[in-house]
Amino acid sequence: MKRKKHIPFKNNLLFHYDPNDIRSYNPSVSTTITDLQGSNNATAGAGISKTRLNGNGDTFRYTGSTSNIASNAFVMSSATSTITISFWCRTELHATKTQTLFYDKLAGAANDPNIHIYRGINTSDARFQYTTAGAANVTLNIPGVFTLYDNIWIHLSFIINYASDTIVIYRNGSFFSNFTISGALFPNANLAKNIGNAGAGANYLTGSTGGGIGSVQVYNASAAPETICNATLYRLRALDPDAAAFCASTNANITNATQIKAINNLCIDLKTYGLWNSLSAIYPFVGGNATAHSKNLKRQGNFNITFVGGVTHNANGITTNGTTGYGNIGGPPNALANLNGESMGLYSRTSAGVGVAGTAIDMGASSNATQRSFFSIRAATGVPDYSTTQMNDSTISDIVSTVTDGSGLHLVSRTSSTLLMRGQNGVVIGTDTNANGGTLSAINVFIGSRNVTGSPSGFCARNYAFAFYGYGLTEAQQYKLYKIVQKFQTILGRQV
Repeated sequence: MKRKKHIPFKNNLLFHYDPNDIRSYNPSVSTTITDLQGSNNATAGAGISKTRLNGNGDTFRYTGSTSNIASNAFVMSSATSTITISFWCRTELHATKTQTLFYDKLAGAANDPNIHIYRGINTSDARFQYTTAGAANVTLNIPGVFTLYDNIWIHLSFIINYASDTIVIYRNGSFFSNFTISGALFPNANLAKNIGNAGAGANYLTGSTGGGIGSVQVYNASAAPETICNATLYRLRALDPDAAAFCASTNANITNATQIKAINNLCIDLKTYGLWNSLSAIYPFVGGNATAHSKNLKRQGNFNITFVGGVTHNANGITTNGTTGYGNIGGPPNALANLNGESMGLYSRTSAGVGVAGTAIDMGASSNATQRSFFSIRAATGVPDYSTTQMNDSTISDIVSTVTDGSGLHLVSRTSSTLLMRGQNGVVIGTDTNANGGTLSAINVFIGSRNVTGSPSGFCARNYAFAFYGYGLTEAQQYKLYKIVQKFQTILGRQV
């Protein structure tokens, strides 16, 4: 049976252009872009090409002022007073150019009710412009976590309700926020709808590799959240390249839409906030099975985990049994970090203390008396609530004596020869000034126990939902990492 192509939410769909579908755009035959839903076809300008950016499927590529997609002129009926605009885009910071994504306005007519969605000059913020009574154009800035990342695909959906003066925005299939657009006038002109260009050649998508627009849908109604999510996730080609590679059938084989979305957001957020290159190994523990849980998101194909003994796998991650179970990440500290820049961490879903203080270790490796990097989250006995920490030095540091909750993101980080930090949920809860031991350990790091010269020691019974190893993280970076990982866990419904 021939598999049907995905066309989201046909009811009230005004037009649907998709460069990945030859029925919609075949530049070797025509410059016409065929509406996959109805008769609102468009024309590709001279600067439009069909290409692959980052190898992520076919896209409309924009290369200059003649790059434009202009639909046939038509009126968006005001019967429902609601419009949904949904599209993929790939943009790049530009110091002098307003980069239009969607434009519905009569060129040069200041009084015409309009919609203008664009990336602002020299900013990563998305912006939405509308018109109020008296012909005043109002611009809504959409800053912060709604960043248009440089050269990374992002899916945007705007549900504009002119009856209630509100706009609801979705980013990568997830609800972002509501905004008020008081007095906004419905764009009721019989005009072409311009995509990637404001129509007059002044504001258009551009960049060192060309701007990109993927599948575009415009609805004369409020698209349901599941419609937006499906439109976002049905095609892996639009994911962050590392997320797509990780989820592929030849790797972790992640097919669940929620898990794909979580991995995609994790990759994008780590890159956006400058943490991607600070981590050498990232274990998301999604997929519910040992194979998927073993995969390293960062250096894919390297440092995959080998699970040994009593380790169980489910949607909440991995759980070690405290007697025989652990994971060997296949890499030593000297391959994953620097002498004065080293960190490791775990997201725990177990609040209780585990094992004897100084003995039960959640993660680490020890080659000898000086090459030791490990930490425990929370002890149960001996000195209860202690977190035993050592990071490339010869002195064990019980730098925290009041870890009363073992759940959340726990980590240890060395950022200089004499500064060691213990973090919990984005906050530094203890420090030490022990000097480094001079050489990083050369034996593989274990999770759920510590590798002591090749053998597991100090098993822990704990549920882990995320793990990482990398370079030194400052206090500010620890906070960013916690917020990113907590968002990741929240998407998966397993946050603590």
